[in-house]
Amino acid sequence: MYRLTTFGGLSIGTESGPLHGAPAQSRRLALLAVLAAAPRQGVTRDKIAALLWPESSEPEARHALRQLLSLVRRELGEDAVLSGSPELLLNPRKVSTDIQEFEAALAHGEFERATALYTGPFLDGFFLNGAAEFERWTEDKRTHFARQLAAALETAAEAAAQRGDHAKAVTWWRQLATVDRFSSRVTLRLMHALVAAGDSAAALQAAREHEVLLRDELDAEPDRAVVDLARRLQTTSAKLDTAPMSPAAGSPSRISEAEPQPPPALVPPRDAAVRRRAVLAAAVLAASIIALKWYQGVSQSAAHTIDRRAVVVVPFHVVGADASLRYLEEGMVDLLAAQLSGEDGLQTLDARAVLSAWRREATRRTVAPEDREIVSFGSRLGAGHVLQGSVLGDPRHLVLTGSLLSVPDGRVEAGAHVEGPGDSLTTLIDRFVGQLLIARTGFSSGRETLRSPRFASTSRGSPRRAAAATVRR
Repeated sequence: MYRLTTFGGLSIGTESGPLHGAPAQSRRLALLAVLAAAPRQGVTRDKIAALLWPESSEPEARHALRQLLSLVRRELGEDAVLSGSPELLLNPRKVSTDIQEFEAALAHGEFERATALYTGPFLDGFFLNGAAEFERWTEDKRTHFARQLAAALETAAEAAAQRGDHAKAVTWWRQLATVDRFSSRVTLRLMHALVAAGDSAAALQAAREHEVLLRDELDAEPDRAVVDLARRLQTTSAKLDTAPMSPAAGSPSRISEAEPQPPPALVPPRDAAVRRRAVLAAAVLAASIIALKWYQGVSQSAAHTIDRRAVVVVPFHVVGADASLRYLEEGMVDLLAAQLSGEDGLQTLDARAVLSAWRREATRRTVAPEDREIVSFGSRLGAGHVLQGSVLGDPRHLVLTGSLLSVPDGRVEAGAHVEGPGDSLTTLIDRFVGQLLIARTGFSSGRETLRSPRFASTSRGSPRRAAAATVRR
């Protein structure tokens, strides 16, 4: 049995170790990598020829492919590569791959396993001379697998936070920060998780490391939200250092992360004169900003009004290798818009209009949108809330995770995490919306309430209305 490793490099080996010589030559490995990335549907000969010999004529490329296949089969076994019509497939009984194991781990929610398999970017450091099309294909696949892992880690982090396991949430956000190194959104979520776990010092350190990384490698500044949270944490830390000990607990009282804190300057003025000048300049700047915002509000209020009742459901991210679940990417928009509309005073925007606007913007997008971009999308549609999320699993077992974000500040108002049989999607949607409504009231007992038998019903809205009414009472 051979094993092909594609994450963090490209190599083939056995239990005894990696193979060298002819089997490890670049074009042989490139062929195996292309087949490994499409384990179920296979790859046509024409596509492989175009990827590996883009500068050759069609007859020359086909001839080169036949020769390469002959060599690979001679070295790994005649049944290592199976011939379809017209596709070629890698035989999983003969050659195992980390891609196959990685996507299976994601589909089953085995995030530790998936993270262990993802030892680095897809084909990292591998280069095939004279094959520009192969390089472009590699970049596309590299982005695809990184997004898969990122979505899975975020799902795991959100689920851990939902059940109150903040230490585990920190672990997942840290893992995601190593995959999406430059994301201020991920850094911000990591900081919030660290604060929730009681480690504000580590949250400050994460902010500093993120700032240094952006400045050193991208010559960029961190997102304003990261800077603001770091300043609030610095202020809180300073107050705790000088605060008297609590007579009851014997330790300084913790200041809630949600408690509003003024964002002071990171470096205080050195003397009174400097302080007075700084205060005067800040006052002038504040007055200018207020005047500008007032003018903008007056001139734009008629053109852009946020409806606090309106909710935009954006397409969910589908994680896993099973193509049969891809319909849920946009399908969740229809399902959730229908189920959520009219609940707890909320009104969802028309799913067709939302999808049309989303597709138009997607043509200008090269990477998956971050929270602030999704919130901005909702703002442009005039909605006061945006519901986003992910679908994980396979047709037998599904995991739905989502967050209701407030517009325009992007604050997470509520979250939901449900899982169950894939053939009970209606019930899962009902439970999902129920969790959102209960979480939105601010009660933490929603998870126990949702386990009660009355939530097994799939009748339109009745379980959710009952639960929401019970919580409000």
